[in-house]
Amino acid sequence: MTETAPLIEARNLKASYGDIRALFGIDFRLFAGEAVAIIGANGAGKTTFLRCLMGVVQALDSEILFEGQRINGVPSHQIVRRGIAMVPEGRCLFPSLTVEENLLVGRSARRSGTWTLERVYELFPDIQERRYHHAMALSGGQQQMVAIGRALLANPRVLLCDEISMGLAPIIIRSFYAKLPQIRADGIALVIVEQDINQALAVADRLYCFQEGRVSLTGPADQADRDRIVAAYLGV
Repeated sequence: MTETAPLIEARNLKASYGDIRALFGIDFRLFAGEAVAIIGANGAGKTTFLRCLMGVVQALDSEILFEGQRINGVPSHQIVRRGIAMVPEGRCLFPSLTVEENLLVGRSARRSGTWTLERVYELFPDIQERRYHHAMALSGGQQQMVAIGRALLANPRVLLCDEISMGLAPIIIRSFYAKLPQIRADGIALVIVEQDINQALAVADRLYCFQEGRVSLTGPADQADRDRIVAAYLGV
């Protein structure tokens, strides 16, 4: 990939929950149109890192740049309007809303782009058939479709995916990962947090392995040595 200015850059990113330090100086770069996988065990800091990018968790003595502009301290809704959207772990749908109402929440970002309600339904026909059902009446896989569709309706430049495979059957997981190239085709850059190493590496250009709040390994995904990944993943 041609070396240009990163779309997202985190410099010496640190974060804490009260007195408990979660991230210890993460350096990270994401370039336009690429897919980056972040792998690591539970508690490695992956979700905290994404929450820092979204402004949900405050980064400490750190710098986060998006399109060259500092976004530290910017409210989450403004970060979405600038062009970063997230599919959160656990989906976080609104139980009182229908499928379609949950999807339309994504349009509150008021960003123009190619992702429309009709296009989300083309990507996920299963939820079109259930558009007027309450979201919590859907299966786990269908709920994840709604969560992804909601983020796409924000027409982001960057899509953060936090454990989209969690709790789902292998056939559903494969179907989600098979759709990621269609999302990337619009130029959307992806950050994929995943515990399933094989799934992550299959779609990523580069990888970061987190271990206890630090980057233990990074490099091109197609050159990743599995023994080194296991060692970095487990911290051995």
